[in-house]
Amino acid sequence: MDFFSNPIEVASVFCSLVFIAGVARQKIWAWAFGIVGSFLACILFFQEKLYSESYLQGLYIVLGFYGWWKWRILQKLTVNHSVHRAVISELPLGIHVAFLIIGFALTLLTGWYFGHYTQAHYPYLDAFTTIFAIIATILEARKVLSCWYYWLVVNPVSVTLYIIKDLQLYTVLGIVFSLMSVWGLVSWRRAMRIY
Repeated sequence: MDFFSNPIEVASVFCSLVFIAGVARQKIWAWAFGIVGSFLACILFFQEKLYSESYLQGLYIVLGFYGWWKWRILQKLTVNHSVHRAVISELPLGIHVAFLIIGFALTLLTGWYFGHYTQAHYPYLDAFTTIFAIIATILEARKVLSCWYYWLVVNPVSVTLYIIKDLQLYTVLGIVFSLMSVWGLVSWRRAMRIY
């Protein structure tokens, strides 16, 4: 398979890279690239019979609009409208334990459903990345620092799925996302200390 043979995959990867770089730098405009990249990825993953991933990308579109709206509100709450880093927060450990329990339960349920009622490929692995990416994205939209810890797990698991499905550009994207998750975590931690 030629690395750049699928224009939908190429365009989606480009938009996704711009999105993650912008979010790590806390730029509101990044959400627009995330929305477009997710739309294209939704089509791609449906074609590849990764139905949970396709569903996830559809949710990313909705969450992209939510993140854009939420960050606009958070920006207006700060004194200096060009800097909105002060609103990065963290949640108590108990809430994360609840997220993990709910996340694993939903992973099993989603994997079972797609495994029994569709021709989905790798339904449990697909469901895991989907459910926990939703949790991470919601936390990211709310500017919760620990969203990056979720991404540090979800991205490498996604890379495994993309390798299995021979989605070469998405494999590279997943590796880049894994590295950028470290950068995002460090960047947001630094911003919390400064403000």
